[in-house]
Amino acid sequence: MKIPDKLESERLIIRPLVYDDFEAYFSFIRDHKATQYLSLNQEQRTRRGSKEMFDLIIENYGKDNQIFVLAVVRKEDNKYIGSLGLYPVEDSSDWEVFYTLLPEYWGQGYATEATRRLLTYAFFKLNLDRILAYIFPENEASARVAERLGMKDLGFVPRKKYQREVKVYTLLKSRFFLK
Repeated sequence: MKIPDKLESERLIIRPLVYDDFEAYFSFIRDHKATQYLSLNQEQRTRRGSKEMFDLIIENYGKDNQIFVLAVVRKEDNKYIGSLGLYPVEDSSDWEVFYTLLPEYWGQGYATEATRRLLTYAFFKLNLDRILAYIFPENEASARVAERLGMKDLGFVPRKKYQREVKVYTLLKSRFFLK
C-alpha cells in the first residue's frame, strides 16, 4: 500500500512520521487522555517501548498490509497534534481508519478534517471500496467524527483485539462525499 508523501487540507499537513518526530510522538503516547482508546500496553508507553513501536512504524512504510500511521501537523506552526491512519482488517479486504489527537486540539474540527483528507486518498488514490471504524461506546467524540464523515453505524460487534464489544461504523466509496 502506497503511503502518501504528504496530504494537505485547509489547516493541516498529514504525512509519514520521520525520526525527528519522536519526542512529540512520545509525549503523545504518554498522554493517557489522548491514547485512552488505543490498544497500547504499559511497555509501549515507556520511552524504550515507544521508540521500538515508532521505529517499527517507519521501517514498515511501503510493506504489504502495514499499519498506515501518519502524523497530523498544523500548517500554521508545524506542530504535531496527533496521528491517524489505516489498518488492514484481519481476514478481509476492508481497512480500519483510526484517528487520535492531543486533548488540547479536541473540538476544533481537526480530526474530521484530517480523516476526510485521508479517506479521500484511500478511496480515490488507493481505490479502497470500504473503510471501517471500530469505536468504543464511551468514545462519543470519535463517534461524532465518524458520523460527520458520513459513516453508517452498524451497531455492536465483538472484537478479540479489544476483548470487548465495540461499535462499528462503515463508509463505502460510493457514499463518500467530498466537502
